[in-house]
Amino acid sequence: MSKDLTFVVPTFKGLDRLVVLCKWLNRQDFKGELVAVISDEIFNTDSFASYPFLTCIHSPGTGVLEAMRIGFDSVQSKYCTYLGDDDLPSLSGATACCEFLDINDHYGSAWGVSSFIDFTYLQQRISSKAIFGLSAFIRVLFSARYDKNVNLSGEDSLKRVTALIDNYVVSQFFITKTSITKKLYNEEWSKIPDPYLAERVWCASHAALTKSKFLPVHFLSRGLGEHRFELPADMPLEKSFRWKNYKASVRQALRGTLGESGLVDEIVSWSISVKKTKAKTGGSNLSNLR
Repeated sequence: MSKDLTFVVPTFKGLDRLVVLCKWLNRQDFKGELVAVISDEIFNTDSFASYPFLTCIHSPGTGVLEAMRIGFDSVQSKYCTYLGDDDLPSLSGATACCEFLDINDHYGSAWGVSSFIDFTYLQQRISSKAIFGLSAFIRVLFSARYDKNVNLSGEDSLKRVTALIDNYVVSQFFITKTSITKKLYNEEWSKIPDPYLAERVWCASHAALTKSKFLPVHFLSRGLGEHRFELPADMPLEKSFRWKNYKASVRQALRGTLGESGLVDEIVSWSISVKKTKAKTGGSNLSNLR
């Protein structure tokens, strides 16, 4: 049930989007908790007083990874998941995931069908006056990075990690047992110097730790036009770090979650190789990784 669920949302200069999210959840009679970690220097609570499900943690200047760790550290419910401040969850889909996990204790998480509207790509196609064929239309409406029926339900942790590496899906958005999420969002994880590299490390660790079930339900809509999460100005630039620094931080995060598991080296190699590839082809910003 949604009363057993907490959404964790880090936000910076996104309070208008947080209001939209609160209104969306309120219309669906949300009974769980929404934890917003707010990195803005100044925060006015007046706009949020009418939402009893909302808990605000004011942490000025906090980067996105540390904000996520702070948010998940506060969670008390049985299940939880991450949301961007421009994501709109379907409570019926989220509830279906919670209900599945209630009766299938050997699974640690569940997810469903997502949708995503790539407004940036749409604007680029219109500006260039390019022919808008079927493939372009599909790309505008769907992002396979969030919407894949990947087999992550096997007993073998190595096979689950391999499946995720071969057919990457962002499991940060899965409805996950809080006990597992707290283990994943350790302090070392939040020190990885690039948030998108950290995402891949988190997702691979998630696959290593637990089985996940895909359900044929809609549970998340991604993207609200131009509104995207902005990194705080003091977020360290990736050019300040050498590859060995990336590897060291990733290895520390993985050991904090998986101990001395033999999967650590495989996940390090994969995540760093993807990072290097993206760096050569235009950086590691979110649009490139989609």
